[in-house]
Amino acid sequence: MADYKTLKGYKVASLASDPTVNKGQLWYNTASNTLKYDGVGAAAWASGANVSVAVETGMSFGTSTSAILVGGMTESPAAAQNTSFSYNGTAWTEEATIGTARRWSGGLGASATAGLIVGGAPPSMALTEVYNGTSWTEVNPINRNVESVAGSGGTVTAGLCAGGEPGPGIQVETWDGTNWTEVGDLNAAHNTAAATAFGSPTAFQVAGGAPSYKATSEQYNGTTWTEVGDLNVAVYGNGGAGTTSSMISYGGIKSPAVVVGTTEQWNGTSWTEIADLAQARLYMAVYNGTGTAALAISGRDNPSGVFVNVESWDNEPVGVNTVTTS
Repeated sequence: MADYKTLKGYKVASLASDPTVNKGQLWYNTASNTLKYDGVGAAAWASGANVSVAVETGMSFGTSTSAILVGGMTESPAAAQNTSFSYNGTAWTEEATIGTARRWSGGLGASATAGLIVGGAPPSMALTEVYNGTSWTEVNPINRNVESVAGSGGTVTAGLCAGGEPGPGIQVETWDGTNWTEVGDLNAAHNTAAATAFGSPTAFQVAGGAPSYKATSEQYNGTTWTEVGDLNVAVYGNGGAGTTSSMISYGGIKSPAVVVGTTEQWNGTSWTEIADLAQARLYMAVYNGTGTAALAISGRDNPSGVFVNVESWDNEPVGVNTVTTS
């Protein structure tokens, strides 16, 4: 039987500790006496159930099997929506309407029965509404009028809203279940960017966005923002999901005004392009899911316009895995 070196052309590395993972890397950990490998593997977008109303710049929160789609803008007629729809992984169901029709909102929540939307337009607003699985209730507003939020994530009792327009686009506020409090600013302006949907007020990340086309990403530790590795493709209007150690950025528009379906994955150190959406899109409902399971909901392409189709992301976890015989 051929050995690994004969098959692959090199020997398995013998290391005292796990290295920074690289796609396809295999090594033997002498401290734990185990054979290990990088967990970046099969990754693909699959078709999901179409939404009832085609919208762009909508907002979503939850997971890929328990999600809410709220608001957004229809194309014909062009109008901000007050609708909300829940998704159970198979079908969409119309739910209670929000108090104020809006697009470009931020949203956060861990399921389709507990979430929050903040800000939006038109015009720019500070309104915050909370959902309990049955109805929407207006609560204390954020401390500024904001739309085109760069990123929002967390839960209805501990969340964060970063960037957006108008203004310098660097303001950040945290939510404690009752009030919004201004915290440390981003280093640069970001809006309509990818973000960690499952981020928290002490661990959050944004990537890409406007103004212009950005590749930069910033990470928050609860006190300050630090610029980390750049995306491979500078975009805005991209979707995002995951955590600060396992995040994806997908879709968006790049220069010169080309809508893309590119998906990049963050492993805590760098971004790697791993798959494409079947439908290139921007301004989809975003901030939904984990780095291994997420949704791309509705959105638009040029010149195709706004569409109803949904794609579901499935990928095995990024990181170190142990080889087993089972």
